[in-house]
Amino acid sequence: MSHLHIYENPLDASTIIVEKTDNVLKRFLEVKVKFPQARIYKNVPCTENDVTPVDKVTALKLLDAGSEDQFHIVCHAGEPITIAYAIIAVIAIATAVYVYTNMPSLKNDSSSTGSPNNKLSDRENQQRIGQRVADIFGKRKSIPDLIAPSYRIFQDNLEVEESFMCIGRGFYEIDPNTIKEGDTIASTISGSSYSIYEPSQNITASPQLQHGASFNTPPLVTRKCNAVNGQTFVPPFQSKAQDDDIYFKYPNQIKAVDSWTREQFTERFVVGQEISIQGANWGQADIAGNGSATVDATLNTISIVMSEVSNAESYQRINILTYVVNDPINGPLDLSGTYDIESISYAMGAYTIKLIDPASTNSNFSQITENLTATLSGLLINSTVGLNLDGTYVISGIDGSSETISLVDPGAINSSWNDLQYEPNGETEPYTKYIYLRSSQNNWIGWYSVDFAKATGILLNFVAPNGITRGSEDKHVEVTVEYQQVVNGSATGPIYSETVMLHGIDGSRSQIAKTLRIDMPFTGAFRFRAKRITDNGDHADLSDDTKFYLAYAFYESDKLIYDDVTLARVRTVATQQATGAQSREFNLIAHRKLYSYQSGEKSVDRMATSNFADIVCAMTTDEKIGRRDINTLDVVSLYAVADEINTYFGIPIEFNYTFDDAKMSYEEALATVANAVFCDARRESNQVFFVFEQPRDIPTLLFNHRNKKPESEKRSVSFGVNKDFDGVKIKWHNPADSWSETEIKLPNDNVINAKSLEISGITNEAQAKLLAYRALNKLKHKKRSVEFSAYHEADLVTRNDLILIADDTRPMLVSSGSVIEQDGLYLTLSQPCVLDENETYIIHLQLPNSQVDVIQLSQGSHEREVLLARAPTSQLVVEYEGNISCSTYLVTTDTHSKRDLFLITEKSGGGGESSITAINYTDQYYLNDKDYV
Repeated sequence: MSHLHIYENPLDASTIIVEKTDNVLKRFLEVKVKFPQARIYKNVPCTENDVTPVDKVTALKLLDAGSEDQFHIVCHAGEPITIAYAIIAVIAIATAVYVYTNMPSLKNDSSSTGSPNNKLSDRENQQRIGQRVADIFGKRKSIPDLIAPSYRIFQDNLEVEESFMCIGRGFYEIDPNTIKEGDTIASTISGSSYSIYEPSQNITASPQLQHGASFNTPPLVTRKCNAVNGQTFVPPFQSKAQDDDIYFKYPNQIKAVDSWTREQFTERFVVGQEISIQGANWGQADIAGNGSATVDATLNTISIVMSEVSNAESYQRINILTYVVNDPINGPLDLSGTYDIESISYAMGAYTIKLIDPASTNSNFSQITENLTATLSGLLINSTVGLNLDGTYVISGIDGSSETISLVDPGAINSSWNDLQYEPNGETEPYTKYIYLRSSQNNWIGWYSVDFAKATGILLNFVAPNGITRGSEDKHVEVTVEYQQVVNGSATGPIYSETVMLHGIDGSRSQIAKTLRIDMPFTGAFRFRAKRITDNGDHADLSDDTKFYLAYAFYESDKLIYDDVTLARVRTVATQQATGAQSREFNLIAHRKLYSYQSGEKSVDRMATSNFADIVCAMTTDEKIGRRDINTLDVVSLYAVADEINTYFGIPIEFNYTFDDAKMSYEEALATVANAVFCDARRESNQVFFVFEQPRDIPTLLFNHRNKKPESEKRSVSFGVNKDFDGVKIKWHNPADSWSETEIKLPNDNVINAKSLEISGITNEAQAKLLAYRALNKLKHKKRSVEFSAYHEADLVTRNDLILIADDTRPMLVSSGSVIEQDGLYLTLSQPCVLDENETYIIHLQLPNSQVDVIQLSQGSHEREVLLARAPTSQLVVEYEGNISCSTYLVTTDTHSKRDLFLITEKSGGGGESSITAINYTDQYYLNDKDYV
């Protein structure tokens, strides 16, 4: 793997990232997306080692980087962008296969904070911002949602995590033995604490359930500062290396002659550290010039008023930092830049500097139309008399073979480094000066900004994972923190300071950790930084590495009572049991407590229930779901149907489900419940009721040519099982197996193309099998299907209704139509009805009460008259004077009485016209209904 150093800000050591990667090109392109001016250097960062790709060939060289190569990415290189984006795209696409199949995960070494076996893993409970609060009905496994992000602090050197969660709306019966972290019962984890609060309970007072220590302070709402991720504090060391054999080489190297001095380089300095050079000065330094200056574009001169200095004529270049003149024709002209000097002369309190071809450095020189005067600020540089390399720089690399220290672009900090190229061999001579190399006292980590409008405080975590000791002697590390308010993106007001001390334990390498809580004197955005101010030396037996582990902005929640939700507060301590847990997902079994209306009145107390009648009543009256009065339900019928279903199947039929889709309507929720309990939800006269699907003989409605759209009917016949499916499958949640999702396949597990049943709320294997068998039997015994469009009468039926359909696709077996007249038991029909005296016939009459009456009949005095064996159960509506709602009929032989019975599977439309799809009815659909009786 290649070594990669990324310098986001070369002047801030805490922003330097050290990585290993198998794909330097891909990593560079990722950085360049965020920092367009980024450039990459191989081994020692300097101009001749710039390997920033400019075409496909140079890019592929990066792709083939060797495992021992070192690369440095400077994010703000300040040079023109030379990569064509089109070329980058081609390269990225060409290498995509290699990248995704070979590139390992990139990890920041600075984030390491000791063995993960000794830390708490990340909490798996999640925030669901903007989503529906969980509505648990029945009995379900609950994985509570985080109300605010979890945060971590240290108490007695142990990591402690606190979480604030929502279980769901309403009240619940909760068994403490079902409260777990992953699969481990929470109460068995040493140091763990939790409290469960019912709606309207104060979350700092007595809870519904409690284990461990109580929670008597308001929860903290935190925002994590991701910039703090385990950086190691650099100690404020004193003199690190000093001798007269130290010398410097262009463009950025510190070297030494003697091996003892070179060994100090590798033993006492680290990459990313700031280093201060003192004593590296020879001769004359750069001269700052500030004053009124006149430019003459004709003579290429600049005259600047300033005091006379020695050896001014020795300077070969001028670096003009600011110099803006106002030309009468071309307006303001910025003349900043670094110009070569032809000559320098001094007279009457001003230096006249003649430049060499200044327009080639800055084209604005050619725009000057007359002599112009303005204030100039700049530096005379590159004196032939002297050299001064003193300053504070950042270490970019330390070569282990030659013990050379490389710096990050020192010429950008001190231009004298650029003058080194004019020295013999581009280097200074050793043994001419006594040089001091010291670690800079500026070892801050930060500034880091946190934009959190409600923040009132800061939580800062510091940890020494291997203790703070020297041999058997305890040591300490003191860290100071500074913070300042930020207003509209700018640091404002005084800088406040706090300190924290980490004390080691005699002879112990156990973790030492501490949390600093700061309550700020202001509210809102802020910035902060921290540095170590204790230096324990460089001893071989010293262990005191201290890391900046985590940082949060926070405020205390002022809401202590929640009216409609059950809440949980959880505290986890990083004990051996807690850190060894495979999963840190706080979960429990919650059984919703609801009012019952089974007596006809609302019960006095709530009770834990999975009865779908209780659930439908609760959803209907819920202010966020149904928002309806209980009188919109047929309550008596609802509970009667629930009891009938349980008796029919011989097992409790329950509904256990969590509604969490904010877009689900009340009607969709009712349909979800009904689908799981073998019912259909209906509404009639603005009252909702449930209809249980079970074997039956009497159809709900009769359809013939009088209420079907002409020529809309299509029939089909099939033999055997539908060729698209060879079985069915249904998923349910198994309480005996940690409520995991389990699948049932019928008729056996060998089915290949099973029809998937989308049914929610099933937590009982028997109930799941009954639903699956019904679906399977409909696949097996569905022989005929019919589709047609119907008129207004179709509004009276829905899915799973039993209907009678006259076959209008072929000549009628007997007769169908409408009743014209009734005279006692004699009926006059709209269509001829000729009966064979050797056959037994029945007539199916549509009654006004939405029922169909089936009566035996015989021939009357003519072909349109029949005689009923008994009186209809309801008065018929006969057809005369344009009555379009008259009673319809269907006459069949007694042996074909069930041939035209169908079960509706789909219905769409409504009002004037509906589309209906139905399958033949047979009691065989319900063959397995009594499997558990």
